[in-house]
Amino acid sequence: LLYLQTRLESLDGRIDAIFRKQQHDEKIRAHLSELQKLLTHFEDTSSSPDELLSFPEMEGDKTIRDLIEARILALKEDDSELAASIAADLHSHGHILADDNTKYHAFEAANTKEYLQNVSKQLETGAQMDMIQIQTLMSARQTAIQLSTNLVASYGHAEKSVVSNIR
Repeated sequence: LLYLQTRLESLDGRIDAIFRKQQHDEKIRAHLSELQKLLTHFEDTSSSPDELLSFPEMEGDKTIRDLIEARILALKEDDSELAASIAADLHSHGHILADDNTKYHAFEAANTKEYLQNVSKQLETGAQMDMIQIQTLMSARQTAIQLSTNLVASYGHAEKSVVSNIR
């Protein structure tokens, strides 16, 4: 029974860790969703992918560029590594924040949208894998509980048998 108790505690700890990771990932997905919503304001009005376009104005004097950078800062509070990676990638050549000016190329907006969709898909894939792992752990937990129940029941039967033999 001590082994089974230890096993259950181990399984419960792993299940709790996956649930905490799922909650964390949900916050990350919310940040990515907000970033993707911001990118919907980029309309491809260019006649060529290399044409320079101005960042759309939003909320007074803020541009979408400012809002994207603010959203990355918000993401940094929940996952600094992912925020740093996204910031680096969006500031790299071919993405929306590549240049420190008020213009962007149409292909940069398209590349950025695709990049964020890929990051979201990776998170979803990870979440699906976590759900499969939770199912496996829950099955192992159920088996351990069933074994514990059977051991306690057979211990009770053995005890009854001993008591009846003493009488």
